[in-house]
Amino acid sequence: MTRHTIKTVAYFINLTAALAITTAILTPSSASARTSMNDGTDSKVTDSDKKAIASNVTEGISDTRDSTSASSSTATVSNSTKDGTHPGFPLLSKKTRHTIPTLEGQLSQHSTVYAAPGKRESKQSNSGLACEKCGNHKRLKISGDFRYRHESIGLEGSDFRNRHRIRARISLKARVNSQMNVHVRIATGGADPISTNQTLDTGFSTKTLGLDRAYAVWQLNPPARTKLRLFLGKMKMPWYRPGKEELVWDDDLNPEGMAFTYRIRLRAVKFFASGGMMWAEERSSDEDSRLLAAQAGLKVRLSDSVRLLGGGSLFYYTAMKGYHPLYRKDDGAGNTTDDASGLYTTDFHLAEGFAELKIKSPLNVRIYGDFVMNTATSSNNTAWLAGIRLRWHDFSLRYNYRVLHANALVGAFSDSDFIGGGTDGQGHEFGAAWHPVDRSKVSVTWFEDEKGLDSPTGYRRIQVDFSVKF
Repeated sequence: MTRHTIKTVAYFINLTAALAITTAILTPSSASARTSMNDGTDSKVTDSDKKAIASNVTEGISDTRDSTSASSSTATVSNSTKDGTHPGFPLLSKKTRHTIPTLEGQLSQHSTVYAAPGKRESKQSNSGLACEKCGNHKRLKISGDFRYRHESIGLEGSDFRNRHRIRARISLKARVNSQMNVHVRIATGGADPISTNQTLDTGFSTKTLGLDRAYAVWQLNPPARTKLRLFLGKMKMPWYRPGKEELVWDDDLNPEGMAFTYRIRLRAVKFFASGGMMWAEERSSDEDSRLLAAQAGLKVRLSDSVRLLGGGSLFYYTAMKGYHPLYRKDDGAGNTTDDASGLYTTDFHLAEGFAELKIKSPLNVRIYGDFVMNTATSSNNTAWLAGIRLRWHDFSLRYNYRVLHANALVGAFSDSDFIGGGTDGQGHEFGAAWHPVDRSKVSVTWFEDEKGLDSPTGYRRIQVDFSVKF
């Protein structure tokens, strides 16, 4: 037997023994498993033991192969480069030479699987379980805000009322798939649809939380130049409000029903539209009061720093005249009601037109106007607002003036702060805000109004707010 043959047999035996020993140690027999169960000891090999075994096996094979390679280095180079034979074994048959790399690969695989489970689990976690958890984390988004407010309210002929109020809201957004989301928001406040404030009083009593929003959004087409979305549930306001003002809709109002929004951009022009049907009052034995809405508009880029927006809306309420006012059945919120029955004396079919000019510069400027007419009646049927907003770095200023006739719009849904809420009034609103640190704001709002257009009464409201978002 030649020298090369002896070393080849030794290498083969070492390789086979290593596989057998590794398998025997790392795969306990049924007998040993039963013994460990009976005597309470753990028959599993620890990670450190497995690593040590793998290291010893690998080093042993490496030493044998290195010694063989050293004794036949010349043959190794010539054979491995020409016919693919295994390094150091030029005398083996072709079939045997191709078997050895396969056995080495199997040993390497066993070493990875059994000898280093920590590394293996880490790789598997990164590619599978961790990504799945990461995906769940990305599909759920929690956010919220908190506001603390000092407020002074004065009505002509009466003393000022001072109170402190808080507002807290927590939102959950769940990504169902690439086209659907579900939104849920919990907020302070009671059943009032246009206020989530909670007054600090009644002997440190526990404050009320309620379901402020709960709706699903379905994007009906893949994201591109166009966006068509369907909203179902108690949703955020789906209609555009010029200057983010509250002539028709209070900022806290979240209508209930179904709506859609559509957006398309064509170069410098963006077209937007929306529509919906909302349930304002469901009556078991009479006609329901519903809101049918449609809105459309254009946003035009006049230059890199100037944008002009214009649009119109139709808000058509059913079953209003001859029915009790919405929400507070004994309070028309400025709308005309029958003295004896307290029922609405008119329907509400609103037509709205609005415009907005944005100028981006070191001092960002937004100028806007809004006009509404109730076409269901011919008297006290108009409302309008004109305003301006300025922003420079972390500071902002705003001002608007508005006039609301009694039946121009539904008073139950208009701004709850202006003239104390409702319609039939006019006045000024001043505001200033400062963002001292990221995601925080300190602001002051001053209302100087007249409540009642025919017999005006002075109304003043001052609000100082500190708010944070998270």
